This record gives sequence, C-alpha cells and structure tokens, in this order.
Amino acid sequence: MEFEQLHQHRWDYFVRRIMVRYSILLFLFTSFTCRAQTADDKLTLIELAHKRSAALVTGDSVEMKEILHENFFYVNSYGEKKNRQKYIRNMFLQGDSKWIAQRIDSMDVKLIGPDAAILSFVVLDHFRYDGKEYKVYNRSTFVYWKKRKVWKCMSGHTTELAGEK
Repeated sequence: MEFEQLHQHRWDYFVRRIMVRYSILLFLFTSFTCRAQTADDKLTLIELAHKRSAALVTGDSVEMKEILHENFFYVNSYGEKKNRQKYIRNMFLQGDSKWIAQRIDSMDVKLIGPDAAILSFVVLDHFRYDGKEYKVYNRSTFVYWKKRKVWKCMSGHTTELAGEK
C-alpha cells in the first residue's frame, strides 16, 4: 500500500508540474496575443480617425461612407442630430464654403472589450465660410464598433472649446 501511495504521489506531482508549465505557457501566449490585438486595434482606430479627417477636408464622400456605419449618427456643437446621409451632405461644405484643414491633437483611444471603442480628441477645424476663414477648436468623441474584423464609426459628438484660439 505504501508503494502505491508513493507512486500516486509522484504521479500527482508530475501532473501538477506539467499543468503549471502548461498554464504559464497558455498565459504568456494569450497575454501576448491580446496585447498585440489591442495595439493593432488602437493603431487601426487612430488611422481611421485620420482617414475620416482627410475625407472631410478633401470632400471624399466615398471614403467617408466606408468609415461610417450605415446607422451612424452625429450631434454637432449646436446640438443638432444628423444621420449618416445628412452628416455627409452637411459636412462637405458647398459653394464658397470649404474645409482647409482639420488637425487632430490629444487623441485618447479606449477599447471596450474586443469589438467596441471610444475615441476622444481635440480638433482644430480650419475652414472658409462665406468668404471668411475660421479656426475653431473642438472636442470630439466618436464610438466605433468592430464587426467581422472591420471597425465602423457608429456615432460622434462635437463640442466647441471656449477660449481656444
């Protein structure tokens, strides 16, 4: 009986050692993969924010439609809510109105699980309207959602920053 207990004890010890090593390897692998996905997702989202800004300035409505989800909505600094179609139509200024530039600063990307994110940043909007040039600082927040490995912008909100010039 003593031999069987000793044999069982050694077997248990051997199995525990293997399980501990396996657990450590599994932890390291999943940690590395999750960090890689997180870093990749953050870079993708930052790139999408800059693509949205570039599409706005260049008037590329095709690119903008690619970035925005079909159910996208936006609330501007005046509190007006716009769906994707109205956002694209209104953001691409017409006539004597034209975007000159939009500079993004102080971007903060927060991933919420594997398929949702919030981007918040300060933008300097530089545009011409009715023959005058304007530079306006705003705080913008956009919500992104990932479906089938593709990030789409679901909603956005902008607030003018008072006192910034």
